[in-house]
Amino acid sequence: MNNWHKVKIKDLIDYERPDEFIVKNVNYSDHGCPVLTANKSFILGYTNEIDGIYSKIPAIIFDDFTTDCKYVDFPFKVKSSAIKILREKNSSIDLRFVFELMKSIHFSVGNHKRYYISEYQNLDVDVPPYLIQKKISDILLTLDEVTQKTDQIIQKTEVLKKGLMQELLTKGIGHKRLKKTKLGEIPEEWDIKQLNEVTFNITDGKHGDCNNESNSGYYFVSVKDIYNGQINYQGARQITKSDFEETHKRTKLEPGDLLLTNSGTIGRMAVIQDNLYTKTTTFQKSVAVIKPDTSRVNVYYLIHALTLVLKSLITESSGSAQKNLLLKDLRNYKIPFPSLKEQAQISEVFGEIDSKLIDERLNIKHLILLKKGLMQDIFSQKVQIN
Repeated sequence: MNNWHKVKIKDLIDYERPDEFIVKNVNYSDHGCPVLTANKSFILGYTNEIDGIYSKIPAIIFDDFTTDCKYVDFPFKVKSSAIKILREKNSSIDLRFVFELMKSIHFSVGNHKRYYISEYQNLDVDVPPYLIQKKISDILLTLDEVTQKTDQIIQKTEVLKKGLMQELLTKGIGHKRLKKTKLGEIPEEWDIKQLNEVTFNITDGKHGDCNNESNSGYYFVSVKDIYNGQINYQGARQITKSDFEETHKRTKLEPGDLLLTNSGTIGRMAVIQDNLYTKTTTFQKSVAVIKPDTSRVNVYYLIHALTLVLKSLITESSGSAQKNLLLKDLRNYKIPFPSLKEQAQISEVFGEIDSKLIDERLNIKHLILLKKGLMQDIFSQKVQIN
């Protein structure tokens, strides 16, 4: 079995306290030495401090309270004394392998306490000889690099889309003459309309709660259920038929309607599809429905037009601690509108970009699942690396 043998984590790595590497000023800059956390955010910001920079890289940073960890191959500082800095004990250990091994460990955290010295370093793990460690880390690193390149493609595509939105939604396609308006310059052929002029109705969901009923088939959608341009029904609340029918009298969700989250996480949108779910779906107050007049507006053009102005619309709306997009502000908001034909052309351009983004995001999901499955097979020694 490739001579795998059982050791403890502390037999593979030593730890350093972070005291001398903790950043003094947390008013971060946009350049300088990165300040790190082992948790999801990873890079908290940058500091201009030149003393106390950790440079014995590569290293693993480990959160003593959560057991989260990150592999770091550049000089850094940390924010918290809860971070432990880990390095390999000797040249017979590949640190990247140890990092991947640690990521595969299922360690339960409960009470708010430090875990590394008391428990984590004493965990038993199986490790192969150095050359096998190196092969395994190289394979997994290759998958990470492909994932990172895919993520870079997504980021570049999103920047391209943002630039195109500003261009196409203010200057259109092929227009030579612009006119000045209160919204800025737009093509002479375009009109400025309030949203309520191009829609039949704009309202929100139920102001109150409904009674749950598992497997009823009647859905009560909230902000968390709307992402990636659609309603995701897995995990959505199901309610009683009577509660649905009462709420549905007001919301009357139909194919072609546009849902927009208007409280908490503002700006998620989904075009309602013609399927069986639509007939049994209503929604909470935190979600608004926009019923477009299709003789005046293309719903996909509307999505991108709203996306472009959403930040300013939120700023003009509620000023409470939890931001809310008020319906009266949404109804009265003015947006530039070209002809239906040009709306469709603009929507087609964005549709192609969105399709690319969807494909690349699916690629990342597949790569993450591939790595997860491969790690499980490798560290359980189900798959042998020679």
